[in-house]
Amino acid sequence: MTDPLLFPIGLALNGIAHTPQDDASARRTEARWLDALRRADDAGLDFATFEDRWARGSASGQSPLDATLLLSRAGPATRRIGLIPSVAVSTNEPFHISTAIATLDYVTRGRAGLLPQVPAESDVEAALAHAGSRIYGLPDERDGLYRDSADALDAVRRLWDSWEEGAIIRDVDTGRFVDRDKLHYVDVDAATFSIKGPSIVPRPPQGQPPVAVAWREARDLEWAAAHADIVFVPPPQGEADWAPVRQILAAAQEQGGRSLAPLRYYADVAVAFGGDGPLADAQGVAAHTGTAQALAERIKHWRALGFSGVRLHPQDLDRDLDGVIRELLPLLRGSRSPAAPTPEAGQQPLSLRSRLGLAEASNRYAALAGHGGR
Repeated sequence: MTDPLLFPIGLALNGIAHTPQDDASARRTEARWLDALRRADDAGLDFATFEDRWARGSASGQSPLDATLLLSRAGPATRRIGLIPSVAVSTNEPFHISTAIATLDYVTRGRAGLLPQVPAESDVEAALAHAGSRIYGLPDERDGLYRDSADALDAVRRLWDSWEEGAIIRDVDTGRFVDRDKLHYVDVDAATFSIKGPSIVPRPPQGQPPVAVAWREARDLEWAAAHADIVFVPPPQGEADWAPVRQILAAAQEQGGRSLAPLRYYADVAVAFGGDGPLADAQGVAAHTGTAQALAERIKHWRALGFSGVRLHPQDLDRDLDGVIRELLPLLRGSRSPAAPTPEAGQQPLSLRSRLGLAEASNRYAALAGHGGR
């Protein structure tokens, strides 16, 4: 059963364009992000999502570094924090997404997640051009993009399950290194791709790294309801606003034939401590420009409404991350579980699934009679 005190708090890095603009070299930019992740890790924040330019039409304020590669670099440099890269699933091969996130899960020893994205309508043309996807004739209209993305995410999850636990034998004496009866074909035949499988990377340490979707338009909710563990939701002002939204979320899960555990709702909030006026590029998320004390009270209110966690978008990376660590977290410690202890050398860190209160992931293929469903 989930710890009733568990209320994960995470960061969204580049979820909105950070200021001040960083026009330094890629090496300096990498150091900037790594420093932010280390600080968040040391402070006991539970997870960080990281977005890059691949799903965006404008590069203004966005990192030129690939999110998955950057977080693979950050994995060995951090100890506890969950690392969740964004991936434009409509312009990347699902087989490659699966292996990249599985590899990140190994690099972090079970702290990886996935934030799949579909480019906003205004960004589709630039995102497809950036990825060179015109060559392959990928869809550019909304229904086609979302249908393709949902198929891709389903394929990614199937590939993670394509290796059962115990599939690796490594028996030198008998010359058997893999139990082929525990490897499975995924047999995905979608409109724009097909995959036979199995994956070329063994099942990730978490089995299924957590999948989170940001709710920005109606179609985001549809595929989140069917395929995600977490949905980032702009939080309402009060119970009267939240009740109908919660009904929409529940109905989407029922209509989508959800087979996973109930979807968890995380408040999505752009933060500019002491700021005045609207936050830049904060469309689709709530905004907070007041004090850390006021934000702490809002977070406690959202939790009382039934939210399972919160994701904070710092507008000014240096100022607002410092405010989260030095001011906000101490105010919230009494209403959430303590920060997970730093793992000792050689000790397995707490998995991201555990930090987010998700149950252990089962393998869809393991129950096949006699393991005969390859």
